[in-house]
Amino acid sequence: MLSAIPILGWRGPQFLLFFLGVVVVAVCWNVWRLRSADRTRGMVCPKISPKLDPFEVAFLRGGPPELTRLIILDLISRKYFARIEETGTRRTVSKIERAKDHPDPNFLSAPERFVFDWLSKPSEAKDIMAALPSALESRGCLAGYKSSLENQNLLRTNEDREARWSATLLPLGLLGVLGGGKVLFALSTGHSNVGFLILLILIGSGVILLTAATGRRLTSLGVTYLERLQHGMESLQKRIGTLASAEPCDQFLLAVAIFGMTTLSGTSYGYYPTMFQRSVQNGSGCGSSCGSSCSSGGSSCGSSCGGGCGGGGCGGCGS
Repeated sequence: MLSAIPILGWRGPQFLLFFLGVVVVAVCWNVWRLRSADRTRGMVCPKISPKLDPFEVAFLRGGPPELTRLIILDLISRKYFARIEETGTRRTVSKIERAKDHPDPNFLSAPERFVFDWLSKPSEAKDIMAALPSALESRGCLAGYKSSLENQNLLRTNEDREARWSATLLPLGLLGVLGGGKVLFALSTGHSNVGFLILLILIGSGVILLTAATGRRLTSLGVTYLERLQHGMESLQKRIGTLASAEPCDQFLLAVAIFGMTTLSGTSYGYYPTMFQRSVQNGSGCGSSCGSSCSSGGSSCGSSCGGGCGGGGCGGCGS
């Protein structure tokens, strides 16, 4: 049956060269298919809300780790947590602990209260980030942010991720049928030097699966929206030093949520990026330029530092 397919009868070097081309085409087609499968491509970028939730923005930009860092920063600025220095035999370690005479934790939002209760003893940043983000997620504290961003088409949904995996079926099937058929044909005709062909099949399939598995969290619209935020809030970033030295306010948290922890360098919280240097995300997560439909306008964040920094939008943190 296999002998009826002329291409499988090609000599080894000739078939390998042809199959290498097939691998390249399959990988390129898969990348294009994954890109075009983004249902938000071409959507008009939403306007920036005058009532942005800093915690939702942090979750959009960096997921549970970035949100965790922002919550801890918020609790430090509001005197619920404090930084301490413990000197050991070899080095001085910075830790975060509950502040003495801290305010009433009943005023905290559900995610903040969970973080406050979780951090019951002095801990290093690396230990906090190793466990706290996943604990927040597993208890449902972040579900509200996730569902809100998905409803705005800024974050990929489970359906989007399933569509990405479905897009790999055709190129994987092509490599499997063509490459596997040649391997069987070679073995049936007494040829055993199929190692390089098998290697090509594995490499091609691996690259295709990797491109599907490592897709960004944000949709194309989410990337564009985040970039619009950064363009529209540049003035807020320039005032980070003033905001950091003033009373806690949403604008301070919003600046950090949009531009990342490294924007705190040179402020009274300059130690914070250093503490979290192994987990701080320096990138903005923007992989594409802002579309023409998204002007840099819309920096209408409230001018006053009104309101507490408790943040909202928790998805019902379990007790």
